[in-house]
Amino acid sequence: DYVIDSFNANKRFDQFTIEQLAGDLLRDATDEQRIATGFLRLNLMTREGGAQPKEYMAKSMGDRVRAVGAAWLGLTTGCAECHDHKFDPVTAKDFYALGAFFSDVRQWGVYADYGYTPNKDLKGVNNDWPFPPEIQTKNAALLKRMEVLGDRAAVVIAETPVDGDPEPWIGRMKTFLTANPTGWKGLTSPKVSVKSGSATRVLPDGSVLVTGEPKKGEVITLRFPVSGEISALRLEVLPNEENGGKVGRQPDGKFAVTPKFAIGKAPLKIAYAQADRRTPHKYANGSHDPKLEAEWRSAPALWEEPQDAASHPQTAVFQLGEPLDAPEGAMLTVTLATADIGQIRLSVTPFGDPVPGESHALRDGLKDAILSSAPNSAQQKERVAGWTRAASGESRLPETYKALRDEIIGCRAGYAHSVVAQTLPADQVTAVHLLPRGDWMNPAEEVKPAVPGFLPQASVPEKDRLTRLDLAKWIVADENPLTARQFVNRLWKQFFGRGLSGVLDDIGNQGEWPSNPALLDWLAAEFRDSGWDVKHVVKLIVTSETYRRQSASRPDLLEKDPANRLLAAQSPRRLDAEFVRDNILS
Repeated sequence: DYVIDSFNANKRFDQFTIEQLAGDLLRDATDEQRIATGFLRLNLMTREGGAQPKEYMAKSMGDRVRAVGAAWLGLTTGCAECHDHKFDPVTAKDFYALGAFFSDVRQWGVYADYGYTPNKDLKGVNNDWPFPPEIQTKNAALLKRMEVLGDRAAVVIAETPVDGDPEPWIGRMKTFLTANPTGWKGLTSPKVSVKSGSATRVLPDGSVLVTGEPKKGEVITLRFPVSGEISALRLEVLPNEENGGKVGRQPDGKFAVTPKFAIGKAPLKIAYAQADRRTPHKYANGSHDPKLEAEWRSAPALWEEPQDAASHPQTAVFQLGEPLDAPEGAMLTVTLATADIGQIRLSVTPFGDPVPGESHALRDGLKDAILSSAPNSAQQKERVAGWTRAASGESRLPETYKALRDEIIGCRAGYAHSVVAQTLPADQVTAVHLLPRGDWMNPAEEVKPAVPGFLPQASVPEKDRLTRLDLAKWIVADENPLTARQFVNRLWKQFFGRGLSGVLDDIGNQGEWPSNPALLDWLAAEFRDSGWDVKHVVKLIVTSETYRRQSASRPDLLEKDPANRLLAAQSPRRLDAEFVRDNILS
C-alpha cells in the first residue's frame, strides 16, 4: 500500500528512497515513514531448529546490500561478498562497508526461542508468531471491508423488530449524552480493598492509584455506586509518575490483570472484550484472536511502539451480553486479579455496539441525532433505530447480524501489522567485519559504514559513524550518477517492454550496453533536475513520438533492427500477469 500510494501521489523519488532506507531515523517519523522501512525487513529469516544466529545475521546483511545495489545503483554487488568484484570496481570492503549501514536495525538471527538456542528477547516465540519489530496501523483494505460489512449489518439490524416505543429510550439517552458528551460516564467514589496490602488511594478524577512492589496473588476489589442503564464497561490503565511514568509496576512497566464484574453478588456476563494495546496469549500464522482473553496482558515494550508502550495509556472495553438497568443504590463490584497494575479508571456507557468499529463520524452522527429534537436524516434514523435494537440485548439480536459483527471484529478496528525497521541503541549495534570468501566463522578486519570508494562522495558528511540516513541521502545526491539512470531505465522498460539497457538490475560491465546512451543520460539528468518527479518523466515518455508509434511490423526494419532496439516502431508486448489481475479486481 505504501509503494502504490507513493506512486499515485507522485511522492518525489528522493523522499521515497529516504523513507524506505531510513524513515525511522527522520525527526518525528510518521507511521507511514516507519512502514516504508519495511523494505529493509523483507529479507531472509529463519526459525529452523539448529540454525546459527550469526550465520543468518550475515545472510541478512548480504541480502540488504544486494537489494540496494540492484534496486538503486544498478550494480551486482553480490560478487563482492566473497572477493573483490571481477568486472566492476566494487571491492569486498565496499560490500561490507555498505552492510555496516544496516547493523543498527533491530533483528535476530533466529526468530524463535528454543531450549538449545535461548533468545531472551523473544521468549515463547515460535512458528506461529509474527516477525518483530512490527507496528499496528490503519489499513485501507480493512477499513473498506469494515464499511461494507457495517452497511450490511445496519440493514439487518434495521429490519429487526423493536419491542415497544423507542422514544422513551431515546429520551433517556439524550439526558445521558447531555451530561456525558463523550458517551462514557466515569465512575467515582469507589470503596477499595486489597488482599495483600499494596498502597492504594483514590485520585480526584475517581481513578485508583496502586503503588508499591508487585505482589503475587494480589486481588484488588473496587465497589462503585451505579444506577441506570449499562451496556459496556471501560477499564483504562494509566501511566503515573509514582510508578515511574509506566502503566504497570513491573521493572519494565508491564502489567497483567484478570477482571471480573458483578452487581452485588450477581456476575455480569461479558459477550466479548477488546483492548487497544495488549500482548496476545496465542498466535496462529502470525495473527491472533481479535477478542481479548480473560487475562489482559499489557502491550510489549520492545517492538510494537515507537516508544515504550508501557508509557502509554492502555484501554479495554467489555461488552455486556445483556444490558443492565441498575437500580438506585446498586453497587458495581470490580475484582482485579493482578500483581502489578498501576493507575486504573472505570467508565460505563448505556450504548451497546450494534456495528463494532464504526467510525467516530458515525458515532458522532448518532449522538447528534439523539441530542437533536428528532433524527433528521434517513441515516440518523437508521443508526438510532440500530442502537435502540441493540439496547434490547444480545439474546434478541438476529444470528445473521451476530455473524456479520464477528467478521467486523475480525477486522481489528481496521488495524493491520506491518514489519518495520527499528534502530538499536548505540551500545547494542554490533561490529561488522570483512568476511573472506563470505565465511561468517572467519571474520577479518572491522569495517565501518561507508559508500563505495570508486563513486563520488563529496556529499557524504565527515563524522565518526555514518547512518542509514546518510546512505539514503547519498544515493539520491546530485553527484551520484547511478540512481537516476537506474530508475529511468526501469521506467523505459514499463512503456517499451525493454529498458534502454536490457539488464535492469545491472548497468555495470556485465550488463547490456544501452541502445541509446545519450538518451539514457539525458533522461537521468532530466529526472534529477525535475526534483525527482516521476510523473514528469512518465509524461515525457508517453507523449513522445516514439511511444505513440504504431506497433505494426515494419518489413524494411527486419534486417536493420530485428529486435527493435532503435524503436522505429512501438514494440507489441503482453501485459504482465499482475496487471491483468489488478484490472480484473478493480
